Amino acid sequence: MLARTTTHALFGLDSRRVEVEAHLANGVPSFAIVGLADRACQEAKHRVRSGIASAELEWPGRRITVNLAPADLRKEGSGFDLPIALAVLAASHQIPRDCLDGHAAVGELALDGRLRPVPGALAAAEGARRSGLGRLVCASESGAEVALAGVEPVPVRHLAEAVAYFRGERAPPAPDELPSSPPVAPPDLADVRGQARARRALELAAAGRHNILFAGPPGIGKSMLARRLPGILPLLDDAAALEVTRIHSVAGLLPPASGLVRLPPLRAPHHTVSTAALVGGSSQPRPGEVTLAHGGVLLLDELPEFARSSLEALRQPLEDGVIAVARVNGRVLFPARFQLAGTMNLCACGARGDPRLDCRCTPQALARYRERLSRALLDRFDLVLALPRPPAAELGGEAGEASAAVLERVCGARERLGTPPPLAPRAGALLDRAVDRLPLSGRGRAKVLRVASTIAALAEVDVVAPEHLAEALSYRSPPSPPRASCTPPTASRARAPLHASSRTSTLRRTLRVSRPPACVGSHVRTRRFRPGCARSTIRRPGSSCAERWRSTSSRAALCSRSSVRGRAATTAHAWRACSPGTSPPKALSWSRGWRGASTAGRIEVRSKAGARRWPCSAAASTATIHGRTRRLLVRSPSPA
Repeated sequence: MLARTTTHALFGLDSRRVEVEAHLANGVPSFAIVGLADRACQEAKHRVRSGIASAELEWPGRRITVNLAPADLRKEGSGFDLPIALAVLAASHQIPRDCLDGHAAVGELALDGRLRPVPGALAAAEGARRSGLGRLVCASESGAEVALAGVEPVPVRHLAEAVAYFRGERAPPAPDELPSSPPVAPPDLADVRGQARARRALELAAAGRHNILFAGPPGIGKSMLARRLPGILPLLDDAAALEVTRIHSVAGLLPPASGLVRLPPLRAPHHTVSTAALVGGSSQPRPGEVTLAHGGVLLLDELPEFARSSLEALRQPLEDGVIAVARVNGRVLFPARFQLAGTMNLCACGARGDPRLDCRCTPQALARYRERLSRALLDRFDLVLALPRPPAAELGGEAGEASAAVLERVCGARERLGTPPPLAPRAGALLDRAVDRLPLSGRGRAKVLRVASTIAALAEVDVVAPEHLAEALSYRSPPSPPRASCTPPTASRARAPLHASSRTSTLRRTLRVSRPPACVGSHVRTRRFRPGCARSTIRRPGSSCAERWRSTSSRAALCSRSSVRGRAATTAHAWRACSPGTSPPKALSWSRGWRGASTAGRIEVRSKAGARRWPCSAAASTATIHGRTRRLLVRSPSPA
């Protein structure tokens, strides 16, 4: 005996039709599910058996095989419980098999027979409509969501109600009415005190759908401003709301009986988010944060703290409005048309930009902090604004303008932006000079022009004037500051002539190392030794950071074949000779960087107490113990 019903499996944001076939045969009673089902789907046989028993229906004591076709499509989730139960009941003649025609089913079964909602009910309803099925049996909480796709829902609360419906004992109940207002009001812009220029930039971002970046010291309201951006955005229209609702339904973020998502969404992932979680991924492609923010705002708080690979992955969806996720079993396109809002400090310590605090970051630290954000990513921000710390008078003043008044102006500006205003001749000349003198790329020029058009639309004028263009140019990202020279240049090596000798041959090397700016102002001394010994020269303090510290060092390449003592033993011997009556500390060891000379020789130790010579092996090294620096220098050994 064979019976079949129809359901749908999710692949990305789309649904694919799946035929659920149940076959009953004679033999040892068993229950098997085939057709590339995952673990959650394989566990359905336990839930289905308990649900049928709880609904006071007969469990067929025969060999049951359930096939999910097509077999090459992976089935995931618990939404196959209800269609499997209906197929088994139809195969055992407990419900008419022809009644399943024209119906699709989706839902999870509890052990007591109750139906639970599952993610993707809206996508399944859209798939049923494309397949020509007019009704969808689902949980009662998903009835309003299914009705959005134009399919008649059959909401049931228990498996017994579904059986009674197919037996003709009850009519399908009407779905719940959709709520007409958003359930939660967004934060109001009136909570922000001061920051008039930041509020102006936020209004421009809402009116022209611009990406915005706030920078400044911590605690001045950057995140607070960015989180109020969705409150001044217009509500989504029907097409956009249906698309956003389908995305949230597939992700399992749609509350029960919530209806269409009219409010632009706000997604604010933590800076530890992975690249797959941000842009979408997994073996079965799932929408990421950029897709969940479609039609709304993606807030990246503390932007430089995100992984570089995650930030660079945003460049393509910011331009195209879609993100392509390719896997072995297929390629999925996720919509990703969002506004990017970012916040960041001006330096790693956070004190830069605040006149009341002293920034302790070195030029190298500032350069490393700046390099966390690529120029390609910064170029995609239309509005970049450095915020100052507000004074006490503004913080204790009256509340600012509410979001409702700002939203009214934003809606009017978007209507006027339907036909972009032309550019005045003087404004065009100003834009040409800006491209020649400022680091403006082709994308940057287009973004400046878009921001100027938004400013003109908010001013209710029909032409982009030079003052509008000048304000738009003031929001561009400033050029990167010049970096301090902190990377040592390539070491220049000068080869001296080799002097033939029966005992040794000497190789003189010259190393030039760039001096870090932090060394400026250190103690100055000049030590010169005989040829073959170390010679170091330090420039005097008071000069600029660009000056270099040149250190010249030469070592003797020892060719003696005498026995070599261990490094630790010889170092301890040198320490005892230099400081009689004391034990060498364990921290005293040879520098691993000096391994050129590995044969026996004589090491000359020069200290304040006087110059002595002790025989030992290895090469020059500097050991700092108890605040004293002892320089060990290589000398050629005397003939035996």
